[in-house]
Amino acid sequence: MPIHAQEIGDLANIDTELLNVRSGPGADTAVVGRVSQGTLMLVVERQGDWVKLSDPLRRGLAEGWVNSRFLTVSATGEQTDPQRPTAPTAQAPRYVPRPDPFQIADADFECNESYLNEGGFDECELKVQIEVNIPSIFEPYLKDYVDVTCEAEISYRTGDSYFEQSERESESTSLYLYSGVASETLKIEFDFGYTFEPVVSAKVESLECRPE
Repeated sequence: MPIHAQEIGDLANIDTELLNVRSGPGADTAVVGRVSQGTLMLVVERQGDWVKLSDPLRRGLAEGWVNSRFLTVSATGEQTDPQRPTAPTAQAPRYVPRPDPFQIADADFECNESYLNEGGFDECELKVQIEVNIPSIFEPYLKDYVDVTCEAEISYRTGDSYFEQSERESESTSLYLYSGVASETLKIEFDFGYTFEPVVSAKVESLECRPE
């Protein structure tokens, strides 16, 4: 018989053609989406026969509550000895961090000094090191590459103003996966648009990288 997914941290396989995902742990709660058969999801919470699922690969799939009888365990979060008795666990919900296979490993922001305006900058560059590390359980479902877009916003001030301005730029790249792993440095350039006065200070306000 299939093992029903009941534990926090399990990777669960949808075992029915199209499964309703609900807003809460009960059949009387609203349907927020549907997930098709064979999809792998992560169990992040449990209440009785209901478990809350998240999408560990951020594929845009519906996340929420499903009845555990429609799931089978593909990989367990903990390995236990079947011969060793275990104490009963409390029924209060437990939480685990949501794993994120897409990480910003490092970011370096540098500005080039102007040759014409002493003490100012001509442009700035943000170097973002992206790392992808997808668990091997997902290898049968992977493509050879993943498209990633990074978007950043900086604030800067010119020598003739006390007020800061902002500029937002984005860059995209394709990371080729080898056994689910990839690493690449992406460069985002800022040229301060139509600013004619020398830029005397600049800093990064936000940075987000996401798979497409």
